[in-house]
Amino acid sequence: MEEYPLEEMFQMDTKKEMVTTAGLLGIRINSGKRKAEIAERMAEAILIFPQLLLEKLPLQEVLKLQQMVYAKDHAVPGNPSFIMDCLEQIGLTDSRYNGKQTLDFIYPDLAKALLPVIDKFAEKARANENKYRREQLILGLLNLYGILSFREIEELSSDYDPGLKIPGLYHAIKGSYLLKSRGATIDRKFYLTSPYMTDPDYIWEEIRSRGSISRAGFTEEQILDAGIWGAPKPPVTAATGPFRRELYEMQKTEPATDWLLGEYWMLLNNDYDHVSLFQKVLDEKPHTLESVNALMSRFNDWSNDVPRWILKGNSSRHIFETHEKLTRISISLPVSWHATSWKT
Repeated sequence: MEEYPLEEMFQMDTKKEMVTTAGLLGIRINSGKRKAEIAERMAEAILIFPQLLLEKLPLQEVLKLQQMVYAKDHAVPGNPSFIMDCLEQIGLTDSRYNGKQTLDFIYPDLAKALLPVIDKFAEKARANENKYRREQLILGLLNLYGILSFREIEELSSDYDPGLKIPGLYHAIKGSYLLKSRGATIDRKFYLTSPYMTDPDYIWEEIRSRGSISRAGFTEEQILDAGIWGAPKPPVTAATGPFRRELYEMQKTEPATDWLLGEYWMLLNNDYDHVSLFQKVLDEKPHTLESVNALMSRFNDWSNDVPRWILKGNSSRHIFETHEKLTRISISLPVSWHATSWKT
């Protein structure tokens, strides 16, 4: 296996991408320098002061790095998600297929730099529940609603955590690479978007076109579940159990089933068509026509019940029952009924 020093890993990105990444990590650089000099500066900062990096990562990825430091070839099994995790976005990890599964790994210079500090930092991180809970709460809101302004996040989160009132909210976002990297300017205003969102402009236009719809409400537990990085959980409905059992029959493990459920929820929010959602799974797993029909039927029921970004966190079923269905009834009713109902 060919080895690349961290400096060369960074140089695989464009100069603009490196400058952006440095800013998100809080690494001071001179953007007027040549690309090679910027890559050298970034690598130097992380290898000498790895805490700079660790402090900005989600807890799950701190623990993933800890595993990599001690694993054979510094490699661990990876999930083939449609989005990159923070480590891959920054340019710290590489991946390869060993004939059975995809492995994510780091190169020796980063592993060597992390070795003296990773255990102590991971222990401290596990105890720092407040920081990571706030990150998870904000992420959960973004995964449920798709796009939110700072003010909207404050209004939605401060009831559960008074520390997320501004400026506490700014501090929480500034200290998180995951959240800080999700900034988007839409209609000359600044918003945060879900890390799973692929086309913010499209989603924003869809949300704006539904101005009469009120934003859905969620419990604290539902928000935190939706904010699990790597495997967001949609609120449980009557349709969740049957669909989840179909997925479990294909995946055979609870973690793989939870991960796939979160992937399907986020892909659905990005408006992927139903056939493409299941193509990869059906190609990899043996199946019959009966099992495919059962899977699609359960999926259709479930997809009508989960929160959708374009519906402001409401489900398709809820919108139909509270808006479209009532509209159709009112249009078909005689005028005399409307007059009587208004009088009463």
